[in-house]
Formats: sequence, structure tokens, C-alpha cells
Amino acid sequence: MLTCTRARRGRLGIVLIGSIEVTGAPGEQRVFGPGGFFLMEDTTGGGHATRVVGNEDLRMAITALPDPA
Repeated sequence: MLTCTRARRGRLGIVLIGSIEVTGAPGEQRVFGPGGFFLMEDTTGGGHATRVVGNEDLRMAITALPDPA
């Protein structure tokens, strides 16, 4: 069973090393490898779940997005 969480504010995630699987609230799954990036904008609703895939450690850069004007 996946435990979902919501982003506290909009964030951009960039995969540097390894791979991550992201599952959205509707059950859509995507895998991101090195150079892959995704927006975490689910500040309301069911949220998302993540897990490391493969045998390599995961290293990511995550930055907060500015608040909408």
C-alpha cells in the first residue's frame, strides 16, 4: 500500500543520480532517471507517493517554486 503525501508548496525535482517512481493520486505512475525533472504541484487533493527504483542510490535537487502572484 502506498502512502501519499502532498507538497507543502510547488517544487521542482531534478534527478541527478538513480531513478525514482512517482505515483499520482489517480494511480498514474512515471519513472524519472538522471536528467529527468518533474513538478510537485499537488498542494491539495490526494497527493503523491514516491519510491526509489533500481539498485543505485537516488540523488535529487529539489527547489521551491515562487508563490503565484
